[in-house]
Amino acid sequence: MASPQITTAAAFAAILTALTMPALAQNLPTPMEEMPPSSRQTLTMPGPTLGAEPTDSAAPSVDDVMRVESAESSGVKMSYDDYAMNQMPALTESSATWLRRGIWYADLEGVVYDRVWDREELSIATNTVAFGNNLFDIGAIGVNVSDHGSEGHGRLTLGRFLFRDLNNRDHTAEMVVFGGGEHYQRQQADSTFPGGITLTTSVLIDSTTPSLDQSDSMSMDYDSRFHSWEWNYRVAERLNHDRMELMPSGNWVRRAPHGYTKEYLFGLRLFDLEEELLLEAQGVRSVNQTDGSTDGDFRVKTSNNLFGPQFGLGLTYETDRWNVSFHGKNGVFINDASLSRSLAYNNSPSGTADDFSREVNRNKLSYMMQAGIVGRYHLRPNLSLRASYEVMYVTSVALAPDELDFTPEKIDFSVSGDPFYHGVSFGTEYYW
Repeated sequence: MASPQITTAAAFAAILTALTMPALAQNLPTPMEEMPPSSRQTLTMPGPTLGAEPTDSAAPSVDDVMRVESAESSGVKMSYDDYAMNQMPALTESSATWLRRGIWYADLEGVVYDRVWDREELSIATNTVAFGNNLFDIGAIGVNVSDHGSEGHGRLTLGRFLFRDLNNRDHTAEMVVFGGGEHYQRQQADSTFPGGITLTTSVLIDSTTPSLDQSDSMSMDYDSRFHSWEWNYRVAERLNHDRMELMPSGNWVRRAPHGYTKEYLFGLRLFDLEEELLLEAQGVRSVNQTDGSTDGDFRVKTSNNLFGPQFGLGLTYETDRWNVSFHGKNGVFINDASLSRSLAYNNSPSGTADDFSREVNRNKLSYMMQAGIVGRYHLRPNLSLRASYEVMYVTSVALAPDELDFTPEKIDFSVSGDPFYHGVSFGTEYYW
């Protein structure tokens, strides 16, 4: 049976340990102070050295412990070697704790997109030119389906960390705002003689309505732009804890695990696609053949408001300093599409030309997909650079060039456009 002195000593030791452990824990490095995991971070540890006789390693002394505590209390940040005191392993913090820290995060990117919306060129008007005694019609004005040029957009992601579950996954809520650029085309043609610009069959204006035919000059402006808002709930896996490896030299090395992590998201998205095509004609001879002083313009506006749920997946290859990931999201949305067409003339002879304006709406289901591959380099625990290539595809939308016809009685329009965007992005990710 143990003596009362031994029992009292054991109880006192247990109480002292319970009182001192919180103080020591408070002096450990916080996640924001953690050093990046190095694949070659070496710590001197007790262990066998090749060719040397095994020896007993002394436990850390009280002086060593007091030295570390005194330095920390003075504001000096101690390294893992100081905590190890050349006797104990480095703190096995997770590499994923060194990355993506903080309660809030923001991604700011510049995106450059090219746009393709059809497979064929669209001719709007021809220009009649004379060669000798012969007249020839040449292509004058048209919409180039792939010649909008590269256009810049901005994208901001603002998110907040919610919690980490038992499976070592981060749950976050975020909002994404994307858009701002305008894909624009302009063409202009001047006839070599009065009334030489003629509309093609692509522009169907009712025979009872004066058209822009036989004009002296004509111009076309085509503008397409989009804005997107997203509200997502994201679940992302994290890397496992680093591992400590004993080298043949007797040194311990902390190694960051490299591997794959998965993530998924679901949320709501609002996507607004608006287009406008304007034809302006000067000297419209079909309306005023006397002096050619009548001008006219034909304006077509389309608007698509897509709203609905979306779902996304992602796969990332993680290392301590960089990662590469593939991500994609898609959804089926309700499209509230609208069309506005107007035909107006200036200085037309009295009673020969009237102004017309028509607006119609219809709803349709649309599909939208966005995917890309992105690479990141971590400058600091809370700051990363990123670059990506991505694509975006939208179906069942109304496009202005598909509505170049004007019949006052017409109440229907096409909602079958499928624009495709692709390009690159560059930006930063910041956590706080």
